Amino acid sequence: MIGLDVQAASLESVDVMFTPAKFKEFLGTCDIVSICVPLTPETKGLIAEEALGWMKPRSYLVNVARGRIVDENAVVKAIRSGHLAGAALDVFFPEPLDPQSELWALDNVIVTPHLSGAFRDFPEKVLALFCENLERFLQGRE
Repeated sequence: MIGLDVQAASLESVDVMFTPAKFKEFLGTCDIVSICVPLTPETKGLIAEEALGWMKPRSYLVNVARGRIVDENAVVKAIRSGHLAGAALDVFFPEPLDPQSELWALDNVIVTPHLSGAFRDFPEKVLALFCENLERFLQGRE
């Protein structure tokens, strides 16, 4: 497995870690690119036509981050041209995905309703985390 990290942090499960300076090279080596970054000024529009062109031919794109990170029209174009083999998209801009979006008509696209973060006991665990963070905030802690 390969990864890309701003700090190039070493992880036991990652064989090779790229930095953002090597973004083009990183995209060209991946069979599956999974977008798992926060929406920031640096990541907004990160995966647009140019970046999709850098991706390995016949690779897949997965977006479980934020809709504004990926240009959906460019994804449609890359899939229709055959450059991308397919995509799994859990987030869109705007949400929900427009019923007229071409993404719905593509057989090699999986569309989910922004549920990738859901898991068993999700509400209880999120509430516990919220309460812990609220307590920290009220005490002036990080």
